[in-house]
Amino acid sequence: MTATSGVPTTFVDPKTWTAGDAPGLIFDCDGTLAHTMPVHFVAWTAMLADHGLTFPEQQFYAMAGMPSRTIIHQLAIEQGVDPGALDIPAMTIDKENRYIDVIESVGPVAAVLAIAERYRGVLPIAVASGGDRWVVERTLHAIDAFDWFDAIVCAEDTERHKP
Repeated sequence: MTATSGVPTTFVDPKTWTAGDAPGLIFDCDGTLAHTMPVHFVAWTAMLADHGLTFPEQQFYAMAGMPSRTIIHQLAIEQGVDPGALDIPAMTIDKENRYIDVIESVGPVAAVLAIAERYRGVLPIAVASGGDRWVVERTLHAIDAFDWFDAIVCAEDTERHKP
């Protein structure tokens, strides 16, 4: 791939690409390696309901990967609630704890996990996630893939998040 100012100008044909063409592979966690999104949605809606906020499912999926504090702040503004009146750090911990309480219901996305398994030890592989490290690590343990990755980069590792 050739890039000018960070914008790709040439793309690899996905029909002929193989992982051997790459110097390494980077995977997202939620919804890519692990089928977590329905579980996160239940945790989100339950936590937000306790604070009089809603999170329509379509909006939940559109905001996937954004830090929880950003999501809560944006939802509060959209729904006429002063974000300053909310304990956003406590709400994010509550949401993640609700997810962890039912993490045993999370399974792998088999096709994607098979790719990671095929290339672990062959190519450098990493996870890049908008989630908090302690949650991402628990998720990777839940799908028995924690020790497969050469690097795990999470929300606290960067200031520039999705989208």
